[in-house]
Amino acid sequence: MSSLTSEVACLPMYTVNGTLFWTAVEKQRLMNAYRKVPKGGLLLLFPDRTWSAIKTMACLLRIPGQGRRYTPEEDRLLVELRGMGLSYRVAAEHFTDRGPQSLMQRMKLLKKRRRRGGCLKEGKENV
Repeated sequence: MSSLTSEVACLPMYTVNGTLFWTAVEKQRLMNAYRKVPKGGLLLLFPDRTWSAIKTMACLLRIPGQGRRYTPEEDRLLVELRGMGLSYRVAAEHFTDRGPQSLMQRMKLLKKRRRRGGCLKEGKENV
């Protein structure tokens, strides 16, 4: 009888719409790994989860995002490419891990800083 109980406890539990509940163990594993492990590694850690499900749970657990800071070189390259009239999609091809949406948000922040009188400072990491 006890073996039946342990087998039932190990079965995955689903919500009404068919999505798989996150267990406490999975949540703890995500909290420990999300900032340290790249996307591919996280997908291997959670083979039954989509990338969207992993990101959503990280957000619900209030885990800070995986994004990395822009370097001063990346800022200069972005400003230069946009100054040449390239679209964000084309400019993204010049960066290794930056998408068009990320570049657009970064450019918006750089313009905002310039309007306030700030400029790109040498040797100081940009946020």
